[in-house]
Amino acid sequence: MDADSGLIHLGEKPVEEQEHVPDGEWHRLAPLSIVSELIQFITRSIIGLVAMAFFLFRNDDTQQFAPYLPLIILAFAIAPIVRWYRFRYSVGEREIRIEQGLLSRSLRIIPMERVHDVALERKPVHRLFGLAKVTIETGGGGDGEEGALDALTLSAAGQLRDTIRAAQRGQSALPTIDGADVAADTVLDYEEHTLYAMSPTDLVNAGLFNFSLAFIAIVGAAMNQFDFLIPFDVYNPDFWFDLLGRGQFLLDLGWVTQAIAIAAGALSLLLLGATTGIIRTVLRDFGFTLTRTARGLRRRRGLLTQSDVVMPVHRIQTAIISTGPVRRWFGYYALSVESLARDAEKQDNHSLAPHARLDMVGQLLDEIDLELAPGEPVYGRRLPVLLGGVIWAVTLCALAVGLIASGLSDAPFVREEPWLARAVPFAEIAFFALGLWSAASAWLSWRMHHYWVANDRIFIRHGIWNQRLIILPLVKLQSVDWVQGPLTQALGVAKIRFGVAGGSALATHELPWLPIAEVEALRATLIAPAAAVDYSVMVERARTSATLGA
Repeated sequence: MDADSGLIHLGEKPVEEQEHVPDGEWHRLAPLSIVSELIQFITRSIIGLVAMAFFLFRNDDTQQFAPYLPLIILAFAIAPIVRWYRFRYSVGEREIRIEQGLLSRSLRIIPMERVHDVALERKPVHRLFGLAKVTIETGGGGDGEEGALDALTLSAAGQLRDTIRAAQRGQSALPTIDGADVAADTVLDYEEHTLYAMSPTDLVNAGLFNFSLAFIAIVGAAMNQFDFLIPFDVYNPDFWFDLLGRGQFLLDLGWVTQAIAIAAGALSLLLLGATTGIIRTVLRDFGFTLTRTARGLRRRRGLLTQSDVVMPVHRIQTAIISTGPVRRWFGYYALSVESLARDAEKQDNHSLAPHARLDMVGQLLDEIDLELAPGEPVYGRRLPVLLGGVIWAVTLCALAVGLIASGLSDAPFVREEPWLARAVPFAEIAFFALGLWSAASAWLSWRMHHYWVANDRIFIRHGIWNQRLIILPLVKLQSVDWVQGPLTQALGVAKIRFGVAGGSALATHELPWLPIAEVEALRATLIAPAAAVDYSVMVERARTSATLGA
């Protein structure tokens, strides 16, 4: 037996395949992309620029920095021009090349068979100049751009997308429509049809359910940037305690007046959150249309920033159905999927239906070869799920008892500081409240967290306010791990984590603490379908189909 008999030898490519395929011609971005980049930079930096201007005028430093302002402005103007001149790309028969960099040059080569699709994104500044950002999706993961051209003219972007798709038809396996293999010329004649579209009424309804107090966060960020213009010190705790103390007059009024004041305050927050939610939803999902094409699902949406993304069905890894207590009571759900390629809008999941009835969600799941949970699920909840919440509840309540027992609120150094004398009793109450909330939250999580396995899929349901149903085909599983700590080892329980290609590394799918015996049995059940698939045969079939199609 040879020493290298256990090695796998790859066959050499035929001579005709080894011949060099000439690359495409080098192209540059649209010249107007220079102006677009400059405007986007100013827009992103507007708060910092305004703050710097206020700082200069406030400290009378304008004369000192005045001689340098023309140089700074010139640098801001020249930098986009240099980047544009040193950026070029080419599209060949088998690969895409992107070369960029001033002093440190980089060349990115993207094989054509690795390209999932080409997504177009148009921000307001792009639409102003008739441009579009082109993102080449490869499913490589990571936080950086896989291949971005910002920006091309709209006609050039569309032509580039058609060129890449035509090259893919010559390099990859035959495409499929509704699970059946079709010829390349049939794909060109495939009629695109609409699966889901949002009307103006749907936008408003979805915005009401997407309650958000982001406006308060924006105000807080503005106060942090321009705190020197505010007539009071926002970081002084005495100011806030005094402000709360001025509301004492409400306590001296009748209970009817107090109830009206509380209701008015709550109503104001509700109106503010609903308005913010509607604005955010309209800006993001205006014109939301999901259609079925020969290559997969095509999604177009956006009021200011428009995006056009195609998601190949066979690249979809996981389906996620989300809702909430109020939204579920009205019968509305949202459907998104995890794909090998990230969303062009920097989101981890691709949204297929932000606001739909359950029957529409079921129809869309049929399009991606998935289905809702069949029949009644077999619940798999266990009391160890309460472990974390109970530990936190006991710890927080013990802190509260410790503060009360120590008599810290009566200590001389606490009484000497007015804000500290008010904060210590508040902390005692807060620790008790947080401990009770932790226990209640753990109990609710235990009640809401279930799983079951059916039809070679695992279904995971969890969440209190953000309720989610995850549908994960077992054949798409990359790994099944279980995790234990010192305490959970003593208790004989473990947490199961599922590795899935695509999505976010932070948004992992997992099952809470289960007994070790159940973990071992469940892991064997989940791994079996994926282990039974011979992926080398699937690759060989794809190559054979590509050869026949050529």
